[in-house]
Formats: sequence, C-alpha cells, structure tokens
Amino acid sequence: MVHEKWNGSNKRRENYDFGMVILNWNIGLLTGWSGLLSLPNDLLKHSSVSVMGYPGEKGRGNLYSTEMWTMPDQITNVDATKIFYEIETSAGQSGSAVWGKRWPGCGEGIYTVGIHTGKEKEDAAENRGVRLSKENFNLVLHWLKPYQLKNCALLAL
Repeated sequence: MVHEKWNGSNKRRENYDFGMVILNWNIGLLTGWSGLLSLPNDLLKHSSVSVMGYPGEKGRGNLYSTEMWTMPDQITNVDATKIFYEIETSAGQSGSAVWGKRWPGCGEGIYTVGIHTGKEKEDAAENRGVRLSKENFNLVLHWLKPYQLKNCALLAL
C-alpha cells in the first residue's frame, strides 16, 4: 500500500514517500514491536532518533547488503511533512523507520516518528524522512485496522 498522493506526476510526492506491506502473520511476536507517534514540532525538534538499515556498500559489496547498521543523532529541523537529521545513510536504507526510545508521556520503548527517504541533493548535509504527521498516522491506522486494530482510535498528540 502507498499514499494515494505518491502516485502520478505530483511534484511534491516526496512528502508521501512511504508505504506498508501487510504480512499474513504477526512477525512482531518474534521480532518485537514499534509504536507509532505523531508529535508536535516542539517535541520532535532536537529529539534523539536513529535510522537502521542495510547500506548497499556494506557486506558483500554488490549492493545487496548483509550487514545492518544503526546511527543515532538529533532531529535538526521539522516542517509539516518532513523531519531532518544529520544521520549518515546510503542507498539501501531508504524506507527505514526513523525511531527513538524516549518520548515525553510515552514511557520506555521504540516509537517510529518517520520514514527515512534520503538527502534532497547528494551534497546536502542533512538527511530527511517523511514525518508521521497526523494525516500519515491516521492513514497507517486506516491501513492496519482491517488486519489487527479492530477498535483503533486517533492516538496522535
């Protein structure tokens, strides 16, 4: 599933560059779970987050990485649709969760706040991701509801 605004010739489609694959079993029972958070700007900015993924140049060196890498840093800026950070990433890591472990009022645990998409330009200092805005948060709940969340409600702060 992908955001309906991502398809087509929409020039701003990078704001909607995320999707979801629904599996036919609860893999989280083996791997664990990540919560989802949609937070206001003041709680996101300068928060510590990580991006985890399989950088294409690691492992066998044939763009099929066999090594998972993680790097933490702080969110440097946010806007209505994106979050920005100076975490080093490379090809193969786009689509990874942008996540943190500590959020005010949410307790301990891993919470996803965005989806990593990469740099706007190759020489840019910052990486960026699609923000889990209230709109995107509600869309993910809409996608999940038929499968797992029979009584899900708006949980965005």
